[in-house]
Amino acid sequence: MPALKVPLALIGAAKGVEQVNGVACAPADENYKAFFEAAPSATLLWDIPSAGHAEFSDPCASEQSSLGCSFCVQGQEPERTHAFALQTLVSFFKYHLEQKADYLPFLQGTALESRFADFVSIQEKAQ
Repeated sequence: MPALKVPLALIGAAKGVEQVNGVACAPADENYKAFFEAAPSATLLWDIPSAGHAEFSDPCASEQSSLGCSFCVQGQEPERTHAFALQTLVSFFKYHLEQKADYLPFLQGTALESRFADFVSIQEKAQ
């Protein structure tokens, strides 16, 4: 049986390895870099050096998110991290599931670079 091929993309928060009370939210051997190393070829990685681990699902500024965010080092631009994650996830699914090529520039092209070039680095695992 042929191997199943599924597109894979990872968004990494570099501050996830930093510790709060002696514990990292994303220890180095179990974080996005380890997943990228183990991932199949053609996997995309967006690495955000200033991002905290808990910033992708909910901005840490809200009352509801304060408990979860207190366990992880917060990033320098949580609102921008959250905006990037939303744009990237929607674009990834629109491109791969609905085959809408108009979304590719938001993943690794001009639309991404115009908003986030100074904020995120992109890697694609060699084939």
